[in-house]
Amino acid sequence: MTPITNSDISLLNKTLFQLAVPRLIQRTIIILVCLVVWYWLAKQILAFGEQQNYAFLATYSTQVMEYLNSINNYIWWGLILIGTIILYFVLYGWVSHSIEKAGSIIPKADVMEKLLPQLSQHAKNVLIWVWQDQREPITLKNLYDTRTQLRSGRINRLAQIHRHRELLGLIPTDNNEPNMAEEREKVDHLLHHINLDLNNDDTPHSLHKE
Repeated sequence: MTPITNSDISLLNKTLFQLAVPRLIQRTIIILVCLVVWYWLAKQILAFGEQQNYAFLATYSTQVMEYLNSINNYIWWGLILIGTIILYFVLYGWVSHSIEKAGSIIPKADVMEKLLPQLSQHAKNVLIWVWQDQREPITLKNLYDTRTQLRSGRINRLAQIHRHRELLGLIPTDNNEPNMAEEREKVDHLLHHINLDLNNDDTPHSLHKE
């Protein structure tokens, strides 16, 4: 049966949101500025396009001149469409890179000191599982992955892994744990007749210094 993890997920959601707010605000401002600037440029491009006249081409071809004049608006709207697509991919790539970079951020100590003690032991086990490089501190990506794994039932899988390791003898269970008292008694029985005191008078003469 899957342990209740709603409280853990809610806690992680709250923490991740609080940590993400500054970057969300920053990204939103930058995107809005880019859109406003592009909107202004698009208006300038359309205004410039409306003033264009291809009469100078009449000396070469009247048909070409008339055709370009007839599609003049479409030319400039097409240019704006291409610019919009380029801007979209530029912003999309920047946001994706920003999110990926944010994943390596290490939360402040006070945030972790508040978060970790409130997590259940099951959630802590999942966090330890996603925190693969434990030579480095826990990052935002570790917290995000923990929330994702809790939602996908990682707790049950960890329990299965633990049980399978027990069945394979990789983890001692209560039934097969060695009785330390019995083991100590066996060792004492084997060694009781052996004299380990090298300074004793019974030590062979060859072992004494001359």
